Amino acid sequence: MKIEKVEGFKGFKKVYFEDGKVFEFVSGEVPDTDVEYFQVFKDWIKMPKNRAKVIKKLTVEQELKKVKREGKDFNGYQIPFTSDDAVGLLQVKSAFELGLDKTTIHFSNGTKMPITAEDFGDFAKWFVVERAKFFED
Repeated sequence: MKIEKVEGFKGFKKVYFEDGKVFEFVSGEVPDTDVEYFQVFKDWIKMPKNRAKVIKKLTVEQELKKVKREGKDFNGYQIPFTSDDAVGLLQVKSAFELGLDKTTIHFSNGTKMPITAEDFGDFAKWFVVERAKFFED
């Protein structure tokens, strides 16, 4: 449940929710509404005055997380770039350094990619370069 729009002035707010419900909130009065809607409105009020900037930042962060989870294609495998996947890559690197010849990497999105020690270096370099793009300014 999200707030779509808020109208009004100090002490009075008309709040439109995305599900179509509309409530009027008057400062100092107990609202005639569901507790859940009132809590969402209270949380909205507590947000900083730069609400639009905060919401935009949150939206950008959510989109970034989505893109990391979806990932990119690498030789026919959809590879995500989450922190869990990066940690998994380090574990695979360690296994190859200890003498393992081949393995299958299981990614957070369900992708299972077989890989050999010989091919791992090229893949790891590609992964690091692509993941680093998420942290550029």
